[in-house]
Amino acid sequence: VTLTVATSPPGLQARIGIGAYAAAPISQQVPANQTQTISVTDPQFVLSTGTGYSFTNWSTGGSTATTTVQPASNFTATANFKVACYALSVNVQPANAGSVALSPASGGLTGLPANCYAPGTVVALTAAAATGNVFQIWTGATGTANTTTTTVTITAPVTVTANFAVLPSVTLTVATSPPGLQARIGIGAYAAAPISQQVPANQTQTISVTDPQFVLSTGTGYSFTNWSTGGSTATTTVQPASNFTATATFKVACYALTVGVLPASGGTVSVSPQAGGLAGLPQNCYAPGTVVTLTATGANGNVIQSWTGAPGTGNTTTVTVNAASTVTANFAPPPVVTVFLQSRPSGSANLSMGVTNLGGTTATNVTVTAITGITATGATFVYNPGLLTTPFVIPGAAALNPGATSGFNLNFTATSGNAATAFSFVITVKADNVPAFSTTINVP
Repeated sequence: VTLTVATSPPGLQARIGIGAYAAAPISQQVPANQTQTISVTDPQFVLSTGTGYSFTNWSTGGSTATTTVQPASNFTATANFKVACYALSVNVQPANAGSVALSPASGGLTGLPANCYAPGTVVALTAAAATGNVFQIWTGATGTANTTTTTVTITAPVTVTANFAVLPSVTLTVATSPPGLQARIGIGAYAAAPISQQVPANQTQTISVTDPQFVLSTGTGYSFTNWSTGGSTATTTVQPASNFTATATFKVACYALTVGVLPASGGTVSVSPQAGGLAGLPQNCYAPGTVVTLTATGANGNVIQSWTGAPGTGNTTTVTVNAASTVTANFAPPPVVTVFLQSRPSGSANLSMGVTNLGGTTATNVTVTAITGITATGATFVYNPGLLTTPFVIPGAAALNPGATSGFNLNFTATSGNAATAFSFVITVKADNVPAFSTTINVP
């Protein structure tokens, strides 16, 4: 006999026995009055119509997708289905111009596609433009232009398209005041401002600067104050509708104080305060107006001779930091000053004296500070200050170079006894860079 399996609606998948499923109706010759197994798949989705179906029953009374029949003559068994869902197809135009989120995200029906929703389901669609694009309008769903949300009530298979358009580009420029500080647009690398980039119009762009910043070439540290757009943090956002410049304003936070020593092994310099104490900036960068004390200490037999970039010649100097500056402590072996008697005219107490520098550096302002301890046998002498009153800088010894000698005269008067009598006295001498010392001069 001929056994036929049909479906309602037609065209759904069915089979007789254990063969392959095929679109119903299907027919097969079978022995009369023999038990035959017939079945349909459940659920089923018909791609061509975008409709999902679930099995309900057989015309023979069977209530499961697989049942049996015993046809005595030609016989047709029909599997009845009901609509389980309709497909909601969502497209983006142009491709990759954006995306659409669905809520609920799927129909949630086991064995059926995620985009197949039960009849009557209300699905919310939300469009999001990709970078450089803007949403325009929905096709296949209600909604006004530029409105990124819409809803669809599922009553049949439906296709909805989110239509996007490419945004026009504008030039976004980030500048800094002062120019040349580090800035960036988006998440790229920082670079010296001004920097420019083509960006989509009316789209949010993140711009940023580093804070604080130190410019090595100028020895200056800066801290961020504000953006020309009103932003008060180092990172902000803008939405340029046309070519646009945003400027980050900075103020001077500190200036670098660079301290050197010449020669390199000549000594050391200590600095107080030791650091500017500004987070994120170099240790030697001090806030404007800071008074820094520098103290030099000689090494390897050297002493401080002078400062370059700071006042004074002593061991200690101060610098008020109002600009980037370099201070060098100049060291050298100390001068060695010797005072001696050159000659005494016969029968006179008017002496020709000499001073010489046996050291390695210039002695400055070699000064006689005192003449004391005048002694003689059989005579009395006093120093006559009429020519040179102590203290006095020895003539020619304001800058007594290494190896140089300068002469000067000292006048004594014999207040008793013979002016030609031998006598002695103590002369005390110092220089700016030579401690005071005393020498006994014996006058034959």
